[in-house]
Amino acid sequence: MRPPSRIVTVKHPIAIRCPAKVNLYLDLKGKRDDGYHEIRTVMQTVDLYDEIIIKESPREISMECDHAGLPTDERNLCWRAADALRHAAGVQRGVRIHLVKRIPIAAGLGGGSSDAAGVLRGLREMWAPDMSSRELDEIAAKIGSDIPFFLHGGTAFCTGRGETVRALPDAAAYAVIVVTPPIAVATPEVYASLDPLGAPPPVREEDFLRAVASGDPRKLGQELYNRLEANRGRHMGEVKKLKLFLMGHGALGASMSGSGPSVFGITKNLDEAQRIGRAIRKETGAGNFVHAGMTNIAAADRMR
Repeated sequence: MRPPSRIVTVKHPIAIRCPAKVNLYLDLKGKRDDGYHEIRTVMQTVDLYDEIIIKESPREISMECDHAGLPTDERNLCWRAADALRHAAGVQRGVRIHLVKRIPIAAGLGGGSSDAAGVLRGLREMWAPDMSSRELDEIAAKIGSDIPFFLHGGTAFCTGRGETVRALPDAAAYAVIVVTPPIAVATPEVYASLDPLGAPPPVREEDFLRAVASGDPRKLGQELYNRLEANRGRHMGEVKKLKLFLMGHGALGASMSGSGPSVFGITKNLDEAQRIGRAIRKETGAGNFVHAGMTNIAAADRMR
């Protein structure tokens, strides 16, 4: 599994591209003592990116973003990542963070976690080049559950809160169509609305992992699974409608990503993903965010 972000160092600033993810498989195994759910998920980076530029400053951490609704203080994961790395590296300097948002916010695509991981990778390059990957993973896990995954990218099996990451062989490059309706989703509410028992997954983990490794998009599409689709959130009507739309227009399989509301479909090739994207824009209007692209960016779009 390869690092997903290219870091270009002229000295300063450092520019980082931060990819989105989709959950190819997501199951729950009950609540933990710390209140979080135990999850088992296969996550995959896709070629939809935010962009971050970081530049050292004398003392303070400051942040700006082109998305007006996003906080740029200590409530933001990027700010918290910079503060955590600074303390771990024992430096007294500050940093200016400029974030260009392209990944929809609160959409189940991991944009905030990916951005925080990008800041960690960039600041390690700037302040602590000798810091080990394990140390960086430990810092990331304290900030947010998905951040350790984004330090590596590619294809991974994640457990615990999502912070325990086991690299899988890079999956084949699958074409995907990602659709995000204009509905904000609060992840805690999604988990709270789930039936605590729930039905068992229709596919065994080992069978799903074989489907991922097969390189067959049709097989993978048939096995997509997300236990969180059983929640009773108000966004689920739109999620179900979009899944039916994707399948009805030729997707080989469709699923919700994370806690939603984003839905993605696996397609035969990029041309098919783009065709479905055009149909969505034409038939559902301009309210939905639509991206047609590829998985396996860690291998197909190598970023150093």
